[in-house]
Amino acid sequence: MAASSEIGLENPRACSGCTLCCKVFNLPILNKEAGAWCEHCTQGKGCGIYSARPAPCRTFQCMWTVAGALGEEWRPDNAGFVIAADGMLISIVVDPETPDAWREQPYYAQLKRWSVRNRPNYLTVIVRTPKQSIVIFPETDIALGPARKGFEIRSGYRNENGRAVPFAHFEAAPVAGS
Repeated sequence: MAASSEIGLENPRACSGCTLCCKVFNLPILNKEAGAWCEHCTQGKGCGIYSARPAPCRTFQCMWTVAGALGEEWRPDNAGFVIAADGMLISIVVDPETPDAWREQPYYAQLKRWSVRNRPNYLTVIVRTPKQSIVIFPETDIALGPARKGFEIRSGYRNENGRAVPFAHFEAAPVAGS
């Protein structure tokens, strides 16, 4: 089960003027850093090079556009963050102008529900800001500092004195072909 089916994949809805994805993501192909507006974006309208936009923009699917269970309050320009899914990973990519928006309700309670790992097909929920990567667990949030190139996040539970204790850390990403 992929993250998209966990949060209710449906027919895509239109962005309808939301352009927050054009701000929060790092796009080296366009020399665009995370947190800065893309030079091709017209805020509130869309992409000025839509028909010629680069592959990362063409393939990105905002979870709000496909998760009918998420109401208007989850629309990225309302929420202050974009939800991106990759398999069983949900990334909450935060607008630097609203760094704590994900901690507000109804968002925080829902992120906690998505983070429950007591089922076979659980989701890993990570909040990403320019200065922090935060792994969400039902019982705690673990801040790891900024993302590190060449590293991925490992998280789960370890046994400490008969108790399951959450952990999260950066680990060197496997080298392709090894």
